[in-house]
Amino acid sequence: MALLGAMMTILASCGPSGGATVTISPDAFVLVVGEERALTATVDASGGVSDEVTWRSDDASVATVNEDGRVTAVAEGVATVTATSVDEPTASDAVTVEVLPEGAVRWTRRVGTDAYDEAVAVAADSENAALVAGTTAGPMGGAPANGADVYVRKLNSQGDALWTHQFGSPGEDRVSRGGVAVDGSDAVLVGGQVEGDVEGHVGQTDALVRKLDATGEVVWTRQFGTTDTDEVVSVAVDAGNAIVAAGETRGALAGPNTGKDDAFVRKLDADGATLWTRQFGSGTSDYGGGVAVDEDGYVLVSGATDGMVGASDPGGRDAFVRKLDPDGATLWTRQFGTDAFDSPGQVAADSAGRVIVVGVTEGGLGGTHAGDRDVFVRKLDGDGQEVWTRQFGTAAEEGAVGVAVDGTDQILVAGASGGDLAGPVAGGSDGIVRKYGR
Repeated sequence: MALLGAMMTILASCGPSGGATVTISPDAFVLVVGEERALTATVDASGGVSDEVTWRSDDASVATVNEDGRVTAVAEGVATVTATSVDEPTASDAVTVEVLPEGAVRWTRRVGTDAYDEAVAVAADSENAALVAGTTAGPMGGAPANGADVYVRKLNSQGDALWTHQFGSPGEDRVSRGGVAVDGSDAVLVGGQVEGDVEGHVGQTDALVRKLDATGEVVWTRQFGTTDTDEVVSVAVDAGNAIVAAGETRGALAGPNTGKDDAFVRKLDADGATLWTRQFGSGTSDYGGGVAVDEDGYVLVSGATDGMVGASDPGGRDAFVRKLDPDGATLWTRQFGTDAFDSPGQVAADSAGRVIVVGVTEGGLGGTHAGDRDVFVRKLDGDGQEVWTRQFGTAAEEGAVGVAVDGTDQILVAGASGGDLAGPVAGGSDGIVRKYGR
């Protein structure tokens, strides 16, 4: 079988022998080097035949299988895995697994209609399904309400669409770049902004958080705001399935507005009840950017300010990170930047409670300014002290909006580059992913 990412196919399934048949499930998948997948062998038998099987791989240099049917991908290639009945050795089932190299494209799926569509946020659940959220002007998962609607689509690990949920108001609605998350029960949280009535219209534009169960059914919706403009920019979930939403407001959402746009953080319990809301700003324009919750339930929110929300104001537009305890008390705020333009994207926390924030700078924040806008990555310890800052770019414009931490606390940064950053630019602006060690 050519290594083109094709799905695994069953090679053989022996018929009845002594009253027994063996069937392996799943019957189709592809693995990447280092990945594991559990197989299940079902013995359909009569006459007292046990359900025990033995497992075997015909090429352990490509893929191994243990006594419980867990396959481990070792190297690029093709291997056949067989399960054989212990009591009926002539009854067996065999499947072929294709192993792809690290970084190989598993699949690509287009998500759209004949109108305008975009995907802006993605998350993964415990079954490795992908939850993609975005905006559509067409019938993605139902008739469009009007203008632009919000949609969420769930795809399984093989890229097959399981369900699509679409909703909106009579106005223009959207999901933000950090606007989808998955909780411990695989329920989906989506956050954004709506212009009309989805669950009680309040002002010009409202903030919205909607919870869907793992099958795409609506659990609850919370639309909230002031008489002015409000928006949820990012959502995150803690270990107890409480939801934290960060965004911005031009009104008095949780106290008086400090002037122009304020940032806010709202925490909801798993049933959608508001636990607390914190609004803050500098008296000028302030914007919520990203939100994350660390393993101890502390809330990290990133944003931008034209004034001073921390202890100092380096000048121009600055980035900030604020840490709150699980009850919403502010522990610290760190404002940083250059005398030029600086603005953050998302924020993440590692297993030790250290904080990583990414963004763009037009100055020398963590090195020599390459030109136009550069990317910055800053790591803070749990007390908000700078551990390190990295800056990179070209003479063209770069941007960074996404950050994630893997299981070994290594850091992944996603963004865009208009120059020859890691090879010649393909044209216009290219997407970039960069990985840092701890």
